Amino acid sequence: MINALTFFSAIIIFLLNACDSTKKLQITKHSSENTSMCDKTVRYIVEKIKMVEGGNEVSVHTEIIFNPTTRIINLKADDPERGKISFDTEIESFDCTLNEKLTAGKALYKGYIKQPDGSKDFSTLTIEIKDEQLYIKGGTEDKPANFYMIVDKWEILDN
Repeated sequence: MINALTFFSAIIIFLLNACDSTKKLQITKHSSENTSMCDKTVRYIVEKIKMVEGGNEVSVHTEIIFNPTTRIINLKADDPERGKISFDTEIESFDCTLNEKLTAGKALYKGYIKQPDGSKDFSTLTIEIKDEQLYIKGGTEDKPANFYMIVDKWEILDN
């Protein structure tokens, strides 16, 4: 089993590859019946994260809040070895077809994390429903699925 330090290092490496683009926010929504969930702020709760390569699985309580209004995705994890970890991804663009009950559709978020030196680390996050499970996949522009999480529960937050 992968240790937590290695896990979070892998997430940082996979989520945060340097990106110098400064595009304006681009939002693509499909069909009016599917857009309502795409406009809502949603908190996803995950208890396990699995790396795609190697299949290593880590048990760590993680909350991810997708807020299309502020264009921020906030990730908070409570790692038993390293303590609390938190960072924001600024959304540059997203393409969303999620239905209101999160039983069908997909959303692809592209963005970056600003580093203290002003550089930007690019990341992608995808929300997808497959086999009646809600998944969040994360990675880089070149490899958009380095890890995935099965969502244990989710809730709509007030904006």
